[in-house]
Amino acid sequence: MQVGSQVSRNIKALYADFNTRVKAGQLVALIDPDIFEAKVRQADAAVCSATAGLENAKAASARAEADLYSSRAAETNQVAAIAKAKVGVADTKTKLTRRASARAKPRQFRSMSLLNRTTRM
Repeated sequence: MQVGSQVSRNIKALYADFNTRVKAGQLVALIDPDIFEAKVRQADAAVCSATAGLENAKAASARAEADLYSSRAAETNQVAAIAKAKVGVADTKTKLTRRASARAKPRQFRSMSLLNRTTRM
């Protein structure tokens, strides 16, 4: 019977030689695990790197969401400031109209009293 392996790697230890009788399940050779272990460490490192990348993405997403809420709050504050300024403008216009009206009334009264004086004569 011919014996072969499903992987091709370096053999670390050989427990049987050509034409040596072996039993089922008996260890014939030990393949050097260094390459496999290095690949496992490399895969573990890739998982750690991907996990760190995911955590960074989550943190960036949380920062972006906080920035969005902050921007919305700033927008709301600006809308309120605009509304307050509009009220101030309207109030000032009302005051100016009242002052102009108040200044015009005494002149009207004076004009009327001058007319009354001249017509009596």
